[in-house]
Amino acid sequence: MMLKFIMGFLAVLAVLYASPSNANVTTDIFSTFNCCGGSGTPYSGFVGSLSTSGVTFGTDTGFNWHPFGLGSFASDTKVSSSQWADPRPSR
Repeated sequence: MMLKFIMGFLAVLAVLYASPSNANVTTDIFSTFNCCGGSGTPYSGFVGSLSTSGVTFGTDTGFNWHPFGLGSFASDTKVSSSQWADPRPSR
């Protein structure tokens, strides 16, 4: 179950890593989670929120990332991206 959760999380990170630089990412950090329920939900113990333009927390810190000093945590990441398309038909 935990492997399934980790693989899903890594897939999301890969998509987000490849997303455009104009992405707005909000990551909520929680101190309590269900360690063996597949997705880790439900989360509780909201600690804080981070606003970033990407989700490369792991690679940026050598996979030694401990938000708010937590040894273990759950995170819920939301991404919004504004992409503009030219409404004119191509010629």
